[in-house]
Amino acid sequence: MVLVSRWKIKRKRDKMKKNIKYLFLILLVILIFQGCKQEDKSIKKTGFVIGTIVSIQLNGTDDETIMEGCFDILSEIDRWMSLNIDSSLINKLNSHAGQGPMKVSQEAFYVIQKALDYGELSGGLFDISMEPVISLWGIGSDEAAVPNDEDLTRALALVDYKKISLDEKALTVEALLTNFFIFS
Repeated sequence: MVLVSRWKIKRKRDKMKKNIKYLFLILLVILIFQGCKQEDKSIKKTGFVIGTIVSIQLNGTDDETIMEGCFDILSEIDRWMSLNIDSSLINKLNSHAGQGPMKVSQEAFYVIQKALDYGELSGGLFDISMEPVISLWGIGSDEAAVPNDEDLTRALALVDYKKISLDEKALTVEALLTNFFIFS
């Protein structure tokens, strides 16, 4: 009986030593991989572009050129979509309204086409020709005010995304009415 209990004790001790070896091995692997962990890199920048404050955070990199590239893209979009820049594509399209088709870049065509698709999908609730109505409020200016019903009715007569014609082959956009405004 003493031999059996010594044998059981030895067996338990051996099993414990084996478990300790495995535990040590697991801890060693964890420590090794912790040492290989890359430092979390990120970069954040805030700027004013496209008429608003924009904050971009890039995780996994601290490469300033990527961040600058992001802001360059936003600035390019601003240059052709801003109503505040006289030479923007949108202002050119608006001043060309009612005078026939106007050629645009493939990117601009795509954006306008998608905006019109959303107008169709929403049953006109999303309408890229709302500028005459939106500008009545004068938001961001010294003349900001709630417009009267008569002005709203006149402005709404100029709103209809269906009055914008696209020719995909020629990459042209045409506002079929004069005094018609695309985007806001």
